[in-house]
Amino acid sequence: MTRREGFYPLHCPALQQDELTLLKHLFAIASCLAATLPATSTIAAETAAEYDCIIEARQYIEIRSPVEAIIESVNVRRGDIVTRGQVVATLHSGPERAALELAKTRARTQGEIKVAEARVAITGKKLRRAEELFAQNFISANARDEARADFQLATEDLGRTRENQKLAEQEARRAAEVLALRTITSPFSGVVVEVMLKPGEFGATTIKDPIMKLAEIDPLYVEVVLPVNLY
Repeated sequence: MTRREGFYPLHCPALQQDELTLLKHLFAIASCLAATLPATSTIAAETAAEYDCIIEARQYIEIRSPVEAIIESVNVRRGDIVTRGQVVATLHSGPERAALELAKTRARTQGEIKVAEARVAITGKKLRRAEELFAQNFISANARDEARADFQLATEDLGRTRENQKLAEQEARRAAEVLALRTITSPFSGVVVEVMLKPGEFGATTIKDPIMKLAEIDPLYVEVVLPVNLY
């Protein structure tokens, strides 16, 4: 006996969300592969041959929580077909959602910038007026210097306010990324092999505490055992 190895694409939409049905599909694929293998002159064309084979998923992965938190929901069951990017579980995210809303509010706030811009405009007018009066010897150099200092301080304050606005926008993006960690998605299209944790249980980042196990079955890897006389 010899072995023939290969991989064959399997399109998941044809499968049902039931583990028994999945196994039936796998055996049907194995039978089709065996039936399409080349026959020799010693085997009658009308005889249907059956051969042993091993069918394996492309890969298995264990889905774990990226952060330590209480599991809020598990959206799949054992045997379910999942697609890439599908939400399979969520973690408790109340504080993270509140932090995101607060950061968005700060990022949208324009009041401090408008106040700083108005102050720059006013002190700028005062400075220009002071320079005109100083040129005509109506005010002292000290008064002109005070107007110039007020304008410079207002300009620097506007710069700091704009920098704070940019920091608030970055904080909002960071809060959104932190919240996204509370939503767990499937990295590929496949089938749920096993669900280990339930809503209300603690999702940890340790290796020994996965939430579920997934298998990628498109393509499948098939190893067929054939008689030597078929080669």
